[in-house]
This record gives sequence, structure tokens and C-alpha cells, in this order.
Amino acid sequence: MDGVTGIAAGIAVELQRLLPDQRKTQRANLALLVATMLDVRSANLMALAAGLLRDVARIDMRYQWITRVLMNRLINPDAVMAPFAREVLCRLSDDGRIAPVSAARMVL
Repeated sequence: MDGVTGIAAGIAVELQRLLPDQRKTQRANLALLVATMLDVRSANLMALAAGLLRDVARIDMRYQWITRVLMNRLINPDAVMAPFAREVLCRLSDDGRIAPVSAARMVL
């Protein structure tokens, strides 16, 4: 298991904990995309396609896979991000820091 695969596995575990109702394949796809994004340090889709660990030789096929995952109507970005944002806001408040009001409104 390489670094990206290990990070993706850890992210998938967190997604399972925070989004138990999300389909397993959707969680795995999101985890792989996030791990790849952390590895390539870019949100550029071509950079992600170049760094994506999939058994597809052509970069255009990887790009197509990424766009299909991102366009999936069953993956709601707000629903995916809300549990993570709540945890961050809770940690900030536990440390006595004040969270920006706009951030708090987005997850409540």
C-alpha cells in the first residue's frame, strides 16, 4: 500500500464514521479524490487525473472518471462537508477561539 492509498483508506474510514448512509462506492471515490488532491497539492482536474492511482493508462479516461464522480447527483457536497465543518467548529470553541459567523451559519 503506497502513501496515497493509505491516506485514501484513512479518509474512507472517516467518511464511514461521519456519513454512514453514504454509499460505500461513493465514499471510496471521494476518499481517493481527496487523497490524490492532497498528494498533488492541486484542485486542477488535469493535475488530479495525472496523479490519480487507477488502472487506466490514458489520462483522459482518469479525467472522465473524476468528472463523473464530481457530477454524481447522489453526492451532496454540503452534506459531505457539514460533519467535518461541525467538528472543526467544535474544536475551535473547545479551545476558546471564536469561529467566523459565516462558517457557523453554513453548517447549522
